[in-house]
Amino acid sequence: MITQESQARAFFKNLNNTNQKLYEYIFRFFGYGNLDGKYWFVGIEESGGKSTEEINERVELWHTRGKNITEDLNEYHKELKCDTSAFENYLGANAGSIQTTWEQLIRVILSYQNNKSIERPDILNYQKTELGRIDKDTCLLELLPLPDSRNSGWIYNKYNYDECLNDKNLYVENIIQYRIQKIKELIKCKKPKFVVFYIMSYLNSSYGKYI
Repeated sequence: MITQESQARAFFKNLNNTNQKLYEYIFRFFGYGNLDGKYWFVGIEESGGKSTEEINERVELWHTRGKNITEDLNEYHKELKCDTSAFENYLGANAGSIQTTWEQLIRVILSYQNNKSIERPDILNYQKTELGRIDKDTCLLELLPLPDSRNSGWIYNKYNYDECLNDKNLYVENIIQYRIQKIKELIKCKKPKFVVFYIMSYLNSSYGKYI
């Protein structure tokens, strides 16, 4: 029987020979936070991937930290050297900015917890101390594994990673059904209190046909 996983692995099989760590990252890394947490959010893809140095460091760091299905959002970004902006601006002890997407997710959680008055300090504190932490209540998953800075265009075809990453449409088409199936399995196994999919803009884009 041909499964979604076997189809995906067949498409990316050459990458396993040329860049095994990136291959493992594509199939095993799903996001940040606690898989036993109560509140799950599923997005399209992580932002980033502005340079080959950043991509390689993200993959290498994930590998060094144990090739986990999910990472601690704060601790992982604290160790990133190529892109320190997320930790310095949003996650570190001295961070003072609220990330736009995360703000909406946090508002959902705080509203669910019957917080009638949600102020900026409440959101910032939750962002820095609770969101995506491995021992807290949230889990942030992505349908697509590779970080992508959409404003800069698809850069994986510029750095000779492998032919399977030359075209984003083919990449999406050949990985997304496997990832959807794995996320379904995780939800069925872990049974969080709720799961929010924030993917509407993607559904309305040219990639929506693959979902």
